[in-house]
Order: sequence, then structure tokens, then C-alpha cells
Amino acid sequence: MEYLEKILAKKQYDIYKMLLKGYKCVEISEKIGCSKQNVYHSISISKGKIEMYNNLLSGGMSEEEAERAVKKRHRKSNVNGGRKKGGNGGRKSTIFVDYMGERKTLSELCKKFGIEYTTAYARHKRGLPVEKVLEKRERIDYTIKEEYDLSLISDDYRYILEQKNAGKSFEEIARDINQTSVNVQIKAKAAINKLQGKEADKTVYMRKRHNELKNNEEYKEKKREYARKWYSEHLEQERERGKRRNEKRREERIKNGEAVKERTDYTIKEEYNLSLISDECKEILTRKNNGETFVSIAHDLGCSPSKIQKKAKSAIDILQSKKLSKKICKNCGKSFYANSNRAKYCDDCKNGKIYMPGHDNEEYGELKVNAVYRYQDRQYAECTCSCGEKCEIRYDSLKSGMTTSCGHVNEKNLFKQHDLSGKTNKYGVKALFQTGEKNGTSYIWHCLCSCGKKFDVSADDFEGRKSCGHAQDEARKSNVKAAKKEFDKYTIDGTNAIIITQKTPKNNKSGVKGVRWDNERKKWVAEITFRGKKYYLGRYNAIEDAAEVRKIAEDNMFKDFLKWFSKEFPLLYTR
Repeated sequence: MEYLEKILAKKQYDIYKMLLKGYKCVEISEKIGCSKQNVYHSISISKGKIEMYNNLLSGGMSEEEAERAVKKRHRKSNVNGGRKKGGNGGRKSTIFVDYMGERKTLSELCKKFGIEYTTAYARHKRGLPVEKVLEKRERIDYTIKEEYDLSLISDDYRYILEQKNAGKSFEEIARDINQTSVNVQIKAKAAINKLQGKEADKTVYMRKRHNELKNNEEYKEKKREYARKWYSEHLEQERERGKRRNEKRREERIKNGEAVKERTDYTIKEEYNLSLISDECKEILTRKNNGETFVSIAHDLGCSPSKIQKKAKSAIDILQSKKLSKKICKNCGKSFYANSNRAKYCDDCKNGKIYMPGHDNEEYGELKVNAVYRYQDRQYAECTCSCGEKCEIRYDSLKSGMTTSCGHVNEKNLFKQHDLSGKTNKYGVKALFQTGEKNGTSYIWHCLCSCGKKFDVSADDFEGRKSCGHAQDEARKSNVKAAKKEFDKYTIDGTNAIIITQKTPKNNKSGVKGVRWDNERKKWVAEITFRGKKYYLGRYNAIEDAAEVRKIAEDNMFKDFLKWFSKEFPLLYTR
């Protein structure tokens, strides 16, 4: 690290040291009090110097000679393209300025007035007049004199001046108090002006004014109004420019023979069925037809213009693919567009009632028809029931005889009781008495089973009920006995031949018979059972190893048993 101090400048060394400690460029710029660009530039120069130094040492040069060569190569005269005496300093062009009736270069005037070229060039670039560009400002003396009353300034300002008088630079002071060097310099300047009794610096005043107006709602509203005004004035111009630019690009592509997409026509036509698209797409298309751009629509809806354009395009594609056919309404005679060939009525007639004459005073059961009307391709009848209730019923259900009243007849028969007292069904279950409780629409009866037990059953389920439950239990036990008898046929000495020869069951998680996963040890376990005894075959990391061991065990154990079983019990084995 010692050679870095020799070949790098002081500031470059500080920056590179911080970089090696793990600081980011943004953090370095905040600590040192300079811009990120300067930090990047300093790091790149430092890396170039170190690389050159190492190359020279590896080439056989001594440390002193290498140090001298690096310093010589990175002198100010050799940076930025190697400036020569009398040249333009590596700049692209010479700047000419008219001053006092003469036309001279800016560098000549800087020499004449004793101003640094960089300062004059910066002022000229900002657009200041020639007098201001060539104005030589007095340097501020930051020394604290005896006649200064330090009680006029704050503690922060006093600390900055004391550190500056102690010989520190503004960058070092800014690093100590965690501020930018520009801010520190402005504060020092303001403190000196106050001590000397001068007016406050313009920059400090402007900064205070900006902070005052930052939270002022009136000022914010004025800014917004100005922005709206400017936007409305320049919007049409920007649109026209954009159209011309797009047209030019399109023509160039056609000339070059490139593929050009066909333009989408966003106009809403009569034959389009707008019910096929969403309300959002309808709004976008209507606003587009009113002359708005996708940018303004996107700004209002709070999404990107490209997304709005895609939605509009997809909506137009849907509308064009499913165009409506022109029809004439049978009721009113107006023309309308419909999706199907079966459509007969327009929307007004379809969604409204169309009364049909010639159906008055018709009677169906207990209903008397007052009027018949058509609504959405169906006929309905306005009726009056014998009980005085008015109702609307489908006309086809009246004619077929499905509906004969308003519903009062069904209400009477809804909970009609079935008398089952003393009855016995075909399974020997006898109904004793009604409990008074209901199961839905059916009453519950207390019954006597053939086994002597009593139980409850609903009237609807009485005819199909076999017993209190003992018949199911007996059937289950007999089935279990039969299954066990069948299983024991093929079992000898605790080993079942059918289980040995059958395929892997569906509920087997490993997919291999006799192999399972040990969740505690995270390994595959292989096992085999023969003649009522379980044999442990080991744990394995891979399932393939466990399956292979299981197969070897099967060949050794089951082979002789199956041969003997096929000879001794040929009929059972060839099941």
C-alpha cells in the first residue's frame, strides 16, 4: 500500500482507499463531497496508474524509475489528448467573442483580464453577457479578524470558519459534518458577508425562498396551471409532429422494401356488436373516435399507452371477426343488426312487451286469461286465479295443462299425511305410531323390526326399509368370513402365494414393493416378509439400490417356495 501513496495524488489515494474498504461510489461521493462522475473518473485514473506501475516493475524497471514514469505519463499536460503549447488545449473548436468592437478568442481575453479559462467558459456556456463573463470577482478572505462579532453567526457557521482558518479545505470540512462541499462554501461565504455587514448572498436567499415556497399550496397551484396551459398550447403541435414523423418512417420502410403493418381502423361501425367487448374497451374506442390520443386516454386511466392500444386493437379484431347481419323487425319494421339469422325483433321490441290480441277470456283449470304478450321470443299470459290472485304464467305451460292454478292447490296437498299405523312392509318391519316430527316434507313413524328392536323411519322410506340395521351387520360379517376363507386357501406357513405374485399396489408411494421412505434418517428402507417373519434388508440413499436388494431377496426366498407350491397345489396356483 506504500507505493500507492507515491504514485497517486492525495484525493485519488483517499478515494481508492475507501473503495478497497468496501465503500460504494455513491457513499464515497457523499463523504468526500463531490459528484459521482468525479469519483468514477478518479477510480479509473488510479487503476490505470497502478496497472502501468505493475507492468513497468514486471518489465525489469526499478521502483523509483517506475514511479517517475507513471508521474510523467499522468501529468496535466499529457492528459486529455496531450495539450501542446500554443494549441487550443484539446478542445474541438475555438470560441470567438465580440468585445469593445473587436472579435477575439475567449482565451486571449482571459489572459488580458487575468481570468481562468474554465471559469469564463462556464459563464459563457450559461449564456451570460460578455461583461459578466470577463468580470473578475474578488476572492473572499475567510480569515477571522479581531473586529468580527462572532455572536452574529450561528455555531455551524462559526465551526466552518474556524476549521477553514485551521488550514482545512472545504472538502475535508464537508466530510466531517456530512454535507456537500458546495453547501459548506455557501455557508462560509454567508457568514463572512454577515460579519462584514454586507447583504446576504443571492444563492442563500434563493435557497431560503425555495424552501419557503416548497410547501406553499398557492405557489404549487400556479405551477400546475402554468404546466396545463403549456401542455394545451403545445399538444396539437406535438401531435402533428408525431404524425409527420411516423409518416416519414413509414414511407422510408416502404422504399427500403421492409414489412409494414397495416393500420388499424378504430372507427365504430353500425355492424359491430358492442356487447361482445368489455365496458373499458367500449370507453377506449368511443374516446378514440372523439379524437383523443392513446396517451391522453392512458393518462386518465392510469396505465401505459401501449397497453391501451393493445386493448383497442383486440376489441376491433373481435368486432370485425363477429360482424352482425342486417335484419328488419317483424313488429315495428325498423332495420337492426343481429348476430344470428334467427333474430326477428329489434332491441326495443325484444326487451319490451308485445301484446297479442284474440286470447281474452280463455280458461285453463282455475285460471282465467286476461291478456297474452310476447317477451324475448316467449309468450306469457296475464291470468286471474279462482282464489282472486293475479299471476303471469308461460302460455305454453297453460295450453299443455302443466299449470292449472296460481299454486294454492299444491299448498293444500304439500304436507298430506300417510296413515301407516299397523302396516307391515315386505321385509317384516311394522309401523306402530306417528311421532309428530318431520323429515323435510315426510312425517316420521316409530316402527318394530323383525328382530324385536324399535326404531324411527320416515313415511317415504318405510316401504324400502329392510331392518333396524342388524341385516347389514350380518351381511358384512358373512362377507368378511367368505373373503378370509378365500384368502386362507392360498396361505401356507404364513405366506400367501397370490400376494407374492401380484403387481405393485396403486397406493404404494415408492413404486417398488417392499421399499419405503424413512423420514427420520432420510433414506430408503428395503424389507421382505416370508412365512410370517419380516427381514430387514438395510437403508440406502438411492431408491435404485434398495429396489435391487429387494429383487435379489425375492429371487432367493420366493423362487423355491413358488416351485413347490405349483407342484403341490397346481389348481390353486393356476387361479
